[in-house]
Amino acid sequence: MIILSALVVKCIEFGNTHNVQSPVREVRTPIVLQEVFPLKPALEVLSPWVEMTEGIQVDTPIEQKILDLWGERYFLLATSIFRCESGLRPDAVNWSSKDVGVTQINWPTWEKPILEKFGYTLVDMLDTDKNLEVAYWIWDRADGEEGNEQGSFEPWVAYTNGSFRGCIE
Repeated sequence: MIILSALVVKCIEFGNTHNVQSPVREVRTPIVLQEVFPLKPALEVLSPWVEMTEGIQVDTPIEQKILDLWGERYFLLATSIFRCESGLRPDAVNWSSKDVGVTQINWPTWEKPILEKFGYTLVDMLDTDKNLEVAYWIWDRADGEEGNEQGSFEPWVAYTNGSFRGCIE
């Protein structure tokens, strides 16, 4: 009984610190196991990544724009995060946190950098294209190196708290 309890605890610990990502909407191989809250700044890939060029189903123009910006590798993750954040609604506003648009950009945090980089206002963040452009820029620089196309979703609460997993379709 003690051995079984230890095994259950190990399984729960693994489930709390790892997630399975598939580049398509249904789970099938190849899959990638990644640590959810790694001690290192970059995620450690525990299984090899294999690119899949078929099988991504895009249902809406917003999903197509996410695919165009983030590519196949990050499409499912980005779409899941933004679906959790806003329901993929361009007019979504969280009045208590001041998060705006499809990607729920936190306006108090990003107002000055967005104005300096893009010249966009708060109203512009309700425009899907501008909101996604800014979100991609935030993602791209969040790993500490802008322009390497290997950003981080750490700025989004749905990613850091893991709730995006419930929004995968």
